[in-house]
Amino acid sequence: VFSYTPTIKALRHTRERTRADIKTHSVLLVTMPKTPGLNELPGVEIEAEAIHNAVKNPHSVHPLIEPSAKAVLNRLGDCSIAHFACHGSSDLLDPSSSFLALKGNSESIPDKLTVQNISGGNLGQAWLAYLSACSTAENKVEDLADEALHLASSFQVAGFRHVVASMWPSNDSICAQVADIFYRNLMGKEGVKQEDRVVAEALHTAVREIRLQNIEQPLLWAQY
Repeated sequence: VFSYTPTIKALRHTRERTRADIKTHSVLLVTMPKTPGLNELPGVEIEAEAIHNAVKNPHSVHPLIEPSAKAVLNRLGDCSIAHFACHGSSDLLDPSSSFLALKGNSESIPDKLTVQNISGGNLGQAWLAYLSACSTAENKVEDLADEALHLASSFQVAGFRHVVASMWPSNDSICAQVADIFYRNLMGKEGVKQEDRVVAEALHTAVREIRLQNIEQPLLWAQY
């Protein structure tokens, strides 16, 4: 069972934060089945239903369906787990402009929740951010390849102790399956285990199960 840290400094930052003893989690569930200017994601609604089924009492789920970037930023401080099921994009020229695609006022251009937007926050009870979107741990700028500037690291900087992300574009259906298995293993009968290791173990279990079903297609599961 393995996990990554973008830098030693990022690891130290998350470990130095005072960890809240959270008994019941508040899950902010951001879903974008339809996104301006981009293709629809039918697996998003399946993913949302699976998370609702896995995250049962005493935990709570607070859905935001097709929200704006501002609406999400206003709610991030109130949750301990933030799950995003949407399109993601890695900026080729400026990794700080990589974004999660949301819905603003335009019917043809997505509202962008960028690395810069997220990393500027200071979230009190943040514990886990799950980015079920394409390329959320990808930095394509060669001159900045060792700078670890991407969406996943921005959530760490903002205060999330754990981040689940992908290193290249993901399959919509596979995203839903991985999330389903992940949350079923994360949430026990008495809630989330308090050890940090449980996040890596839950993801490890999900990827192994999907890998067994798609052993000859690593592009479907190895990005996690």
